[in-house]
Amino acid sequence: FGTRLRALSFRDGQVDADDLLACARGFPQLRVLVLPKNELGGVAFYEALAHARPELAYLEFCASETTEDSHIAAACSSLSLRCLVALDCDQIGDDPGIVDGILGSSSAASLEEIEISKTDRGLDLGGEHVLRLVRGCPRLRVFSDFY
Repeated sequence: FGTRLRALSFRDGQVDADDLLACARGFPQLRVLVLPKNELGGVAFYEALAHARPELAYLEFCASETTEDSHIAAACSSLSLRCLVALDCDQIGDDPGIVDGILGSSSAASLEEIEISKTDRGLDLGGEHVLRLVRGCPRLRVFSDFY
C-alpha cells in the first residue's frame, strides 16, 4: 500500500519525529513532504530524514516557531531538493546564514523554487543575497519572499 503515496502533509499538525521517519521509510514513492509545526529534534532529524527518504524533492516547513536556519541548511545539505518552502517560521532568515546554508548544500544545484516567509517581521535578506541565491542555484526559476 505504501507504494502509491507520493505526497504527505502534516501542515498545522503535530507528529512525533520517529513516526515521521517511519512514514518516510515506509513510503518509497514519497517525494513531497510538508513537515509538522512541532520540534522534530534539530539537525540530526533532517539528516535521518534524508537517509530514510533521499528522493524527497519538495520539503515544506510550515508555521514553526522552532525551525532555524541550521535545520533548513541540514535538510538542503542532505537532500537534492527541487523546491524548498518555509512559511511563517519565526526563527529563520534573521541574517544571511540561511542563504549560506542553501548555497553550501547539495540542493543548490537542484533547487528550482524557493519560497520563504516569516510572521510579523518579514524577511530581511536584501537584494544582494537574493542575487547570490540566483547565481548559486543555477536551476532556480522562482524565488518568493511573500510577507
